[in-house]
Amino acid sequence: MAALRGTGPAAGLALASFLALALLSAFPQLVWADWTWTPDERLTNNPIGATAFTSSVATDHSGNIHVVWVDNRDDIYGDLEIYYKRWDGNTWTPDERLTNNAASSLYPSVAADPSRNVHVMWEDQRDGNWEIYYKRWNGAAWTPDTRLTDNAASSRYPFVAADPSGNIHVVWSDDRASVVNRYNIYYKRGTPDYVGLEVPPAIAGPLRLSLRPNPFNPMTTIAFVLPTRARTTLAIYDPAGRLVAQPFDQLAAAGEYEVLWDGRGLDGAHLSSGVYFYRLESGGKKLTGRMVMVK
Repeated sequence: MAALRGTGPAAGLALASFLALALLSAFPQLVWADWTWTPDERLTNNPIGATAFTSSVATDHSGNIHVVWVDNRDDIYGDLEIYYKRWDGNTWTPDERLTNNAASSLYPSVAADPSRNVHVMWEDQRDGNWEIYYKRWNGAAWTPDTRLTDNAASSRYPFVAADPSGNIHVVWSDDRASVVNRYNIYYKRGTPDYVGLEVPPAIAGPLRLSLRPNPFNPMTTIAFVLPTRARTTLAIYDPAGRLVAQPFDQLAAAGEYEVLWDGRGLDGAHLSSGVYFYRLESGGKKLTGRMVMVK
């Protein structure tokens, strides 16, 4: 484990480090002209006296939205626990309590990797001082809580990011090494231990690619099935063979994927109506389809 030392306020350093990690682990980004915001949507509905605060949000390659936050609905006089819910593309799942101990759990951070794992970090006082804890949704269940730090000082304010290879990066503030300056920024990385890749019977078979609706205006969903883990690219080309959009480019696990494409090009502008071709490349194999955008 390495320390990243600084002289500014601990919170500011933690935020700056988190942003740097987010940039390093981000997927190739399109440049958008502008955003259209949806109306405010209430996600929690606690009883009188209970409070939900300090939230974190992440998205995955399938378009699911993952939200974690601190909540005291189970003990409005002091028991602070971590809660979670997910938007699955159609609806929000019920609130789910992730921690269950007599001490307080605070400042959760969430990230999702290409293999559909959801990673949650938070600070926890169950051991008598503030330590960083971790758990993961593996697609079927949440793993047990794992303690990531172990020192007599305080480890606080974690932020987590996942990269396309499935590595997990976490930074936090820690006062173990300083008395005068108090807090420094610490970092550690979690690397998945691959013991083999099992392709479930439901996805065994060749590479598959489909599109719906087609024709479309202005959005369509491109679905594909990967039989093996491989670097995968989904690209859109015009009739002249020029690359105009690339909505998916990452190391992806075997499984079923859906990518929502909104008809925008690499520059973030809406493409004109007409015929386009979408091509999937994965594991040395290629599939191509024809799409029609109408306006």
